Amino acid sequence: MRAEEVSRTTRPAAKHQDASERGGNDTLTLRLTLLPRNDIGNAERLETLSRDLFESGLLKPHPVIPALTLHQPWASLMAWGLKTVETRGWGTRAIENLAIYAAAQWHGHALEACRENVATAKALASRRLTPEDLPRGKVLAVVDLVGCRQVRPDDALHWVPAAELSLGNYGVGRYGWITDRLRPLETSIPVRRARRLWNWRIPEGVRIPGVTA
Repeated sequence: MRAEEVSRTTRPAAKHQDASERGGNDTLTLRLTLLPRNDIGNAERLETLSRDLFESGLLKPHPVIPALTLHQPWASLMAWGLKTVETRGWGTRAIENLAIYAAAQWHGHALEACRENVATAKALASRRLTPEDLPRGKVLAVVDLVGCRQVRPDDALHWVPAAELSLGNYGVGRYGWITDRLRPLETSIPVRRARRLWNWRIPEGVRIPGVTA
């Protein structure tokens, strides 16, 4: 068993005020005893420490937001603002602050799309990139998912920008996930492999407008 002491000089929160006045100072001292895993009091001690740190302002929780996995080159096309509608075989609700994650693996026909899709080839050429240069296994941007629309048999797809019609599968019965308020990350963030829709805990120090301070 070992003990660690965390001491910080800070203005005490309301619940600590009486104790500080009794001690004659404004030092908030927190002690955490690290106990064996089978000690029933360990969880309570951790919970108390976390609560005291958050209430004192010394520690802030990392936000967790939903994330959507896209294969390349479509993930980068969305991060560049060239793709605003993602197509899926399933629908969902509106989501504020949705992270866009580039899958770690190539999709079966992705390289073919990079070469043969005019919009994709042009986007790569204008940035002097090859398909192999595109980041994979990383979060690239954050968007708002503002709508989800199913493709009907008589759908003229007027709700899809003309330049994007070749960047998704708009087969009957599929869904278009409509995004807005793109916020590309200054630096892409590596993440362990994930699929579909999942939760991403934003690392400390990453600043995203509308999400982190």
